[in-house]
Amino acid sequence: MLYRLGQLLVMRQPIFIVGAITLLGWLVLLFHGIPKHAFNSIKNVATSTAATEDTATAVNEPIHLLIPATESNEQFCRVLFSALINNYPPPYLVNYGKKYDDPAIARAQKIAGLNDYLLKSSVGENDTIIIADGFDVWFQLPLNILVSRYHNAQGKDTALTIFGADKKCWPNDPDSPACTRAPLSSLPDGVYGPDTDQLTIYRDHKSKYDNFRPRWLNSGTAIGPASSLHVIYKEAWKRIADKQNEVTSDQRILADVWGDGLVDLLVVDHRSELFQAMGYAQADVAWIVNPDVETKATTASFVDKGNLTLELTSLGMDTEERRARSVWKGRPLAWNRISNAIPTVLHFNGDKEYMHRWWHKMWWNDKGGEVARTFLEKLESGGTELLAEAKAGAWTEQGWVGWNELCGDYLTRIRAREPIPELQDKTLLLLGDSVDRFTVVDFCSQYVGKNASAHPLDSFTGIVSQILPNMGGYSRSCYLDYLNLKVAWSFFYGFDETDMWQDKKSAYTAPGQFSERWRLSLEALKTIPTPNLVMVNAGFWELARFDRLYERAYKSEPDPPTVSTEFLNEYIGLTTQWLADVRKAVGSSPRIRWRQTHYPGKATGSYFTIAGEKKKPRARFHEVKIRALNAAAGVAVQQASEAELRSRISWPEKPGLGELQDDGSITIWPIGDIMSGWDTKLWVRDEIHQTADVGSFVFGESLMEYLARSPR
Repeated sequence: MLYRLGQLLVMRQPIFIVGAITLLGWLVLLFHGIPKHAFNSIKNVATSTAATEDTATAVNEPIHLLIPATESNEQFCRVLFSALINNYPPPYLVNYGKKYDDPAIARAQKIAGLNDYLLKSSVGENDTIIIADGFDVWFQLPLNILVSRYHNAQGKDTALTIFGADKKCWPNDPDSPACTRAPLSSLPDGVYGPDTDQLTIYRDHKSKYDNFRPRWLNSGTAIGPASSLHVIYKEAWKRIADKQNEVTSDQRILADVWGDGLVDLLVVDHRSELFQAMGYAQADVAWIVNPDVETKATTASFVDKGNLTLELTSLGMDTEERRARSVWKGRPLAWNRISNAIPTVLHFNGDKEYMHRWWHKMWWNDKGGEVARTFLEKLESGGTELLAEAKAGAWTEQGWVGWNELCGDYLTRIRAREPIPELQDKTLLLLGDSVDRFTVVDFCSQYVGKNASAHPLDSFTGIVSQILPNMGGYSRSCYLDYLNLKVAWSFFYGFDETDMWQDKKSAYTAPGQFSERWRLSLEALKTIPTPNLVMVNAGFWELARFDRLYERAYKSEPDPPTVSTEFLNEYIGLTTQWLADVRKAVGSSPRIRWRQTHYPGKATGSYFTIAGEKKKPRARFHEVKIRALNAAAGVAVQQASEAELRSRISWPEKPGLGELQDDGSITIWPIGDIMSGWDTKLWVRDEIHQTADVGSFVFGESLMEYLARSPR
């Protein structure tokens, strides 16, 4: 499925002496079953590759990667992919396959599961343990870099454990030891200016801790010897068992353990060289290419930056000779501009929107996925012995689970008519334009095996059997019988209320007004099961509406460089209201996603020009205008989400907007950003619409992933 892209690794058990491997690739769906006895039968597997050239030094010690994850989904597969491509051993998935009705129990069992693993006979007390949350952590740099930086920080203190560092002490009481006993940050005073580490009235709620130096424990990432981590997690589990703590958060319990006296066993990563916690730190992180000894921290001018030296040795970029042959030459890397560090691991605690914005920026996605294509070419040509024997996947309590089972795509399983409980008895509704129509039509023809049915606007049960020249505006649907899965689509000409498109005979299907089409769509909703997922968009027709209104008002004027402020404000209001109306129509349970508008193959065209007038090409779909419209849609989605959040008075705590990604609220599907790195010649069939293959394997697979994760 989308982003469930991985590569294979020669590993046979969760304990490894690992040679540094970074296979150049993604999208490998081979998998191999491994007998359960292999879990303890092979102690050492050494491998090597030239992929990381002179930055690849062997990690000659047992390594365990532990990832708490009860299930697989798109975000988990990003975590797994980033680990495998960077030479981390296939992880052990803590509590995988277990179901917890109460979130508090799930949080408690996360600690219990980690503690249980640390008690295994196969875990040596000096083995190095890496812990990473299962749905919001990306490994940016290879295993050998993380381990070498960790040992440098350890020095002679071999019991030392390092956790990620937060800018805010949460969710603990501000007066608790977890908050008050945290050592001051090792970053210089004043790195954020005169108000460093101070709450001020000039910052809004979303950014009010941006100016704090990280110093508080974050439990989402950690590295240390098994013996030290066992002491920490044993104490945390004891507190849960003794009911000393209300189990509202594993973060709270571990921070309390730290603050109450186990500080001598662990520290937090103030400079974010190992673990970059993103909460309130988004503005600290920039993207850098070819860093060198001249790269300096961008702190306040009066701050002494002498101790903020960028660590380049592990990247093989500390000398000109090594820089010339370093694998990292020319690759974009996330860089903390305040601490002057290139983090090994990125932890997206806080606003999850940055996970969507930054995934395509990671080094393996650079240059339109060139790394992936290179790897696939090698694989298809026979590859090397390493590739031929490689395995990818994860260990669980039940044994080995291959990549394909964890992260295989839903469309392949649908084509094979395999049972898919996550999609059984579900309904997907799309409200939008012809981009969504092509998605539905391509999905139906390739995976249902029949053409999508055309329907009158007020019913998904009635059939339009006569083929008409203007069929585009009629609704479409198809039904996958073996899953009892329904996919349906309704068309809108944006938010137009003037019926301005009647002159476009080949594309116009009455009525043209938004309000009338919405009224008919509400009637049609009564003829299908309540949708589990609703995908909404008003993009290209809105840009065309703006262009036509501008053309009417200013005939002699050239194309405007962007969309007017007045139009964008109107668009924000209309979009916010529509999302609220959709929620009212489908109820509180279904997930609602706003489909981001993508960049078309051609910005200019004469099709939408007023009929009877000179066919003058106009840049109505210029990328600047699309970017402005998507930004306005983002504002509308945030407003709709926050309004919905305020209405959910039964929630025990009020999370930030970033935590709404998986709770059934309204968020963005960033397909525009996702496709922006691709040459449109490769995936656009005309000036606007995606090809059938991309429509199925990217658009369609993404929708199936969203639908699978949507509640019943």
